[in-house]
Amino acid sequence: MDFYRDIIITNCIYQQSFLYNPIEFESIESVKWYDFQKPVFMELETLDDEVDEYYLSNEDEIKFIYNELNNSDTITENEYKIGGGRFIWFHFMSGTLNGSSEPILLVDVRQNGTCEIGGNTYVKINDELWDYFKSLKSRNTVKFLLKEE
Repeated sequence: MDFYRDIIITNCIYQQSFLYNPIEFESIESVKWYDFQKPVFMELETLDDEVDEYYLSNEDEIKFIYNELNNSDTITENEYKIGGGRFIWFHFMSGTLNGSSEPILLVDVRQNGTCEIGGNTYVKINDELWDYFKSLKSRNTVKFLLKEE
């Protein structure tokens, strides 16, 4: 009985302190589950005619983005390079926006949906994640930070 109690207590601690636990986490690059120590957020930068910066702290959406990237089909670096200009660029971050923060993983998405993750992994994102990124500016969970002209 103590064994099950210990598992429940450990799981509660993981849920309070980390976005992922070691059982459910699948790594991209050299990222570990404990890199996602709460609070977590994302800084996102879109590039249309100008640069817009956004902030996302919704944990469900952050997990959705990371999990979808992780489940995307791998492509070659050359396939990524012919993907057109930058569509969106973002960091997964641990910490707070106005306090100390540590980058976890950098992602660069091109206009054709190809993506560079952490500098060494290349994927083609699926339609659901692509639609999420295209609707970024209208999502009520995403906060506008800065507009550069």
